[in-house]
Amino acid sequence: MKTEGTSAKEVERCSVEVQRGGKDSVAGGRFSLLAAHPVALLIGLGFLAMTANVAMRWQVPLPFCALRKLTGIPCPACGSTRSLLAWTHLDPVAAFLFNPLFFLACAGVAVWAMAWLYERTTARPVLV
Repeated sequence: MKTEGTSAKEVERCSVEVQRGGKDSVAGGRFSLLAAHPVALLIGLGFLAMTANVAMRWQVPLPFCALRKLTGIPCPACGSTRSLLAWTHLDPVAAFLFNPLFFLACAGVAVWAMAWLYERTTARPVLV
């Protein structure tokens, strides 16, 4: 497929670059939040951790679990705030013990963000 003044290889390169969100993309080369979702999640987790840490230092009562208060059964999110606080103190063992599911989610987001940053800085995919 040839267009006027453009080679087929250049057209193919541009279409691949658009699919990857490159300089010729619809966003016009601007940093888009949609393309940075792992980093945005990591920043969001950091903000939540900082907020929980400040709340604990100022002795602000943390939210309670309505399901546990009504039924006595802990919900899947019970212990997430304490797990996040353990992450801020760099204590992964305590973070895992407070809520294993939240621990895996935090670790997964961190690995995802590192892989995304590696791909962005080296222009090579982590997994082929």
